[in-house]
Amino acid sequence: MPPVAGIGASAGGVEALQALFAALPADTGVAFVVVVHLSPEHESQLAPILARASSLPVEEVHGERPLEPDRVYVIPPGRALEITDSHVGAVPFEAPRGRRAPIDAFFRSLAREHGDGFA
Repeated sequence: MPPVAGIGASAGGVEALQALFAALPADTGVAFVVVVHLSPEHESQLAPILARASSLPVEEVHGERPLEPDRVYVIPPGRALEITDSHVGAVPFEAPRGRRAPIDAFFRSLAREHGDGFA
């Protein structure tokens, strides 16, 4: 399984995310997982926005996907992302709206599977 770089941001961080992915080479060997706060009522344009800025393939996660190096995985609206074994999955929120913390939940799942940092 590739190293995983988790990135959490508010919706206001899209420009910074574009700049980051525009600057990355296509062969990092890392799987990037991007979690932002999204409205569950609206379709997200985050994946296509980042794809235009990146040389890496970018995909919105639906269901469960194997983590692959040199890819960007993006949270879909109305779902949380979890890391399990060598996969990233979009799962229903457990907390009611207003009490959800998708970035925190993602990083907790990442820490459970991979510890607290890169080896």
